[in-house]
Amino acid sequence: MKGYILLFFYCLLIVSCNVHPEKYIYFQHKYGDRDEIISDSVSNTTSIHTIFQPDDLVAISVSSIDPEAVKPFTSDMTAKGESSQGDHAAGYLIDANGNIDFPLIGTVKIAGLNRIEAALVLKERIKSYVKSPIVNVRLQNFKITILGEVNKPGVFTMNHERITITEALGLAGDLSINGVRQNVLLIREENGIKKEIRIDLTSRDIFRSPYYYLHQNDIIYVEPFKSKIAASQQVTAYGSLVITGTTLFITILNYLTR
Repeated sequence: MKGYILLFFYCLLIVSCNVHPEKYIYFQHKYGDRDEIISDSVSNTTSIHTIFQPDDLVAISVSSIDPEAVKPFTSDMTAKGESSQGDHAAGYLIDANGNIDFPLIGTVKIAGLNRIEAALVLKERIKSYVKSPIVNVRLQNFKITILGEVNKPGVFTMNHERITITEALGLAGDLSINGVRQNVLLIREENGIKKEIRIDLTSRDIFRSPYYYLHQNDIIYVEPFKSKIAASQQVTAYGSLVITGTTLFITILNYLTR
């Protein structure tokens, strides 16, 4: 009997030794890189990559050395209870044709442009009414979707365009213990084509990746470990077997008690 007990604990020890912590630890150091400084070279191009599209909500502010001259371009938002200083929480919704309806200058197509290009288009139109206008455009409904083995999956909408994949996963409550950190799937649409990118969160190389900063409508999917899938299949199989056996037992019992 003692021999079986010892064998049991020996097996437990082997199983525990097979747990690999490197599967769960983020941003692991490689040999000799502990004092490395990682440059943030891709962050400055984030807003340029955000291309406006239909159903985007954009905030537009117009300012000038003459405050009276820009009032017509802020009165629409002021009527909705927003500040006349250009901080428009309501924003302008891009319609199905890619246009917005802007005060005085009318319909303006900004879909397909980034925020800098859209600001230049608006500035050229506004120059007929305002001397040396300053125009700022930004996306207000930046949206990402996070699915799979995270603690709070869902669609997340932000009023800014700058978010990293680590911040996004933080919004989703981090990966669950069953999430595969070495093979996170990022789905991104560029020029009408969906791309699939695999990301390893256990490597510090993520900070150098062009995919570290997310784009509008990015989708992140965290797949489960195969062991969880296998366990779920076993539970389902055992559950079906129990239900079948119980049903058969009740049927036989009803037949015998007639």
